[in-house]
Amino acid sequence: MQLGSLYGNVEIRAKGKRFICLRRICSDFLHAFTLRQGRYRTTGAGVEPAGDVVELQRVCGLDREHAEEAGDCQHQPECACCKSTPHHVLSPMRLRILLKVNLLAANLSFMNLIVSTQWVADRLGDRKLVLVDATMPPVGVTPPVDTRGRYVAEHLPGAVFFSIDDLSDHSSGLPHTLPSAESFGASMEALSIGKDDTIVVYEQVGVFSAPRAVWMLRSFGAKDVHLLDGGLSAWKAAGLPTESGEVTRERASFTAELKPGAMTTFAELQGKIARGEQILDARAKGRFDGTAPEPRAGLSSGHMPGAVNAPFMELAVDGKMKSPEELREYFAAKEVDLSQPCTTSCGSGVTAAVVSLALELAGAEKLSLYDGSWAEYASRPDTVIVKD
Repeated sequence: MQLGSLYGNVEIRAKGKRFICLRRICSDFLHAFTLRQGRYRTTGAGVEPAGDVVELQRVCGLDREHAEEAGDCQHQPECACCKSTPHHVLSPMRLRILLKVNLLAANLSFMNLIVSTQWVADRLGDRKLVLVDATMPPVGVTPPVDTRGRYVAEHLPGAVFFSIDDLSDHSSGLPHTLPSAESFGASMEALSIGKDDTIVVYEQVGVFSAPRAVWMLRSFGAKDVHLLDGGLSAWKAAGLPTESGEVTRERASFTAELKPGAMTTFAELQGKIARGEQILDARAKGRFDGTAPEPRAGLSSGHMPGAVNAPFMELAVDGKMKSPEELREYFAAKEVDLSQPCTTSCGSGVTAAVVSLALELAGAEKLSLYDGSWAEYASRPDTVIVKD
């Protein structure tokens, strides 16, 4: 058996041996674990991969050292970090008991994407961990909230500030479209964010802009990106330490390449509308229906033909994303088929990422974000705007 890891991206290639190798079960994630249907099947010898490669992303904190040891750890004694015996190899029954889920249930997405304050606290000091404050000022608040100033006053230890405004393409004429891959990569290197780092994004209050930063990083090739559940508010509520002032880190390497299909262009969107594909709009109901004005001057409110309204503020509670089960129920009530392609949109491309994140947590896999969003669509003379 060969096993390789990039601190959270784990591949198990089984050659004759059939078992799952884990480092520890984190109690704060027990409720969140599920395994994607069809990828595993249980056998008397363990959990057998349905194919020749099984990807377990950040299962219970498996790290490089344990990954290297994994091939010889079937009979390890009790481990001090989790008190599980035998520690590394778990049978299907043992795994089912520890995770408290059905092995044939849905997905690992929540565990992989959302991390707890304790999970982060346990990894403070790891040189490959990068904490990122991606807070944007809330829309419509006067005077504008100085989120960068608030970051300087108080942030997670060692966190850097990720300004979505500054990292957008200012030549497009639109508010928050993606920059070029070259520009984004250079900006990440300047922020000391490496493409192979473990990146945890948070915001100061609520769930608004951090998912956009998560989406940008993943779209440009970062493989190990997470959202901190509850953000700075939850961190402080847990009594964990904060720092003030600017942060300087060792310069990192980030060769960016845009992931195919991550972003939808206007031309592609028109084709999706014509084909009747699912489009989910994150804006508030009044703007979607056309009964409330758009915050950007000169734009009509309303929605695209066939679009589904999924206001981003309905997808989180108290600064935390709803559970996968709650999100599946939410999208089912809106008759969204998670097995089919979904394209998300909003006012400027920011909160569309909240809907994309919610869809992924619910189990959707075929996702794309319309980067120009309503700011582009409603400004074009060749579009159809529906008002309810």
